[in-house]
Amino acid sequence: MQKVSRAVCTVLVLLLFPFSASPQRLSLSGIYGVSAGGTGLSSTTINQILYSSAANTIAGLATANNGVLITSGAGVPSISSTIPSATQDNITRLGTLTTNLIFTDNLYDIGASGATRPRNLFLSGDATIGDQLIVSGTGPHVLGGTTNPNIGLHLAGTFSGGGGGLEGLDVGWTITPAANQTATGINVAPTLAEAASGVHAALVGLNVNPTITPGVATATDFFGIRVQSTAVATGTTTATGLSVAAPTGASTNYAVSFSGVVNITSGTVRTACTTVAGLPAGVVGDHSCVNDQLTSCPVLSGTFTGGGAVVCSAFYNGTAWVHE
Repeated sequence: MQKVSRAVCTVLVLLLFPFSASPQRLSLSGIYGVSAGGTGLSSTTINQILYSSAANTIAGLATANNGVLITSGAGVPSISSTIPSATQDNITRLGTLTTNLIFTDNLYDIGASGATRPRNLFLSGDATIGDQLIVSGTGPHVLGGTTNPNIGLHLAGTFSGGGGGLEGLDVGWTITPAANQTATGINVAPTLAEAASGVHAALVGLNVNPTITPGVATATDFFGIRVQSTAVATGTTTATGLSVAAPTGASTNYAVSFSGVVNITSGTVRTACTTVAGLPAGVVGDHSCVNDQLTSCPVLSGTFTGGGAVVCSAFYNGTAWVHE
């Protein structure tokens, strides 16, 4: 094999690439495909993202203001205005939020997943509310337990042990009313709308129905409802531990209805007195008193005569109010 001298190589280079004292540029024309190191595109738009849409094929993806680059199930990229549901992150890593955290549908969670969708907000741990907790909408609303479509707000759970007493629901806020303003600790004022037809078994504004599960221990006292009053402010005219007003509109209206024995451990039962003419239309067993009997109280089961100032107890026997 013959060797080519350095001089011959130099001549060949000069013949193929003539030397010029001025700089020269390599000029190429035409559109080169991916296999030739090009894109196969003749032009692009501003802010366009180039990606491989198929083997050896480059395509352009237009961007949008505040858009997020996402991919479909097949991996095809696109620009979206929302974060895909499969994307999760934690607030700690995102840093401090300077604006509101808004949930526009039921596809976003805070905390560990596991509850049945749809849900707007899921917290895997405790939540401390420093201000108002507002529950709105048509319901049902659930805090613990499971959803019952017949309950507007459902509170449920199981707890035991611990020191002191156990309380299922504790309301202990401090209310300071302004001058001449009424203050109410808890106001229960539901609107019970009757159906267009049929007969309701009962319409109940507030129902208290505790269940006692028998065990080995005994209870000194059991109270279905216990009202514990406290000292009132100086200057209060009348203080009442439990005030009940009778409804109106029914054929018979009761302020309080008892089905068992009424036990008064201390104190007295005070009946407001009225005039003989002011005695209401009674029901057998009603008790009252009159404060204008003409002379002394009548004999037992005797009727009253108004116009005086004598106070007498009264009982309705089914036909008339009589002295008892």
